[in-house]
Amino acid sequence: MIATLFGLLKTIHALKNGQITPGALGAEMFEKLKNTYTTFVQDVLGLREEAQVAVDSLLDILLGLYRQAKANKQYDQVDAIRAQLKGLGVAVQDAPSGAEWRYE
Repeated sequence: MIATLFGLLKTIHALKNGQITPGALGAEMFEKLKNTYTTFVQDVLGLREEAQVAVDSLLDILLGLYRQAKANKQYDQVDAIRAQLKGLGVAVQDAPSGAEWRYE
C-alpha cells in the first residue's frame, strides 16, 4: 500500500515539475490519480491538512495577557506565561517600550 502511494507521489511530482502534463495523462486518469491519492492519504492513513494558524497573532494575544498580568502585579502569572513561552522557544523581554517577544 505504501509503495503504491510512493508511486502516485512520483507521478504527482512529475506533474508538478512539468515532466508530465495533465493532458498527457488524460482528464479521466488525472481525476483517478487525484482521487486515489486523496483516498490513501485521508481515508487510509487518516491524514488531514491542518488549518494554518497565525502564530504572530496568537503570540500577540498571549503577550497582551502577559502585560495585563504584569499591570495587575500578578507576578506568578507573569512568570508562568514567560516560562511556558520559553518552553516553546519564544522569549519574552521587557523593554522600555513594553513587553516584546522573539524566537530563541
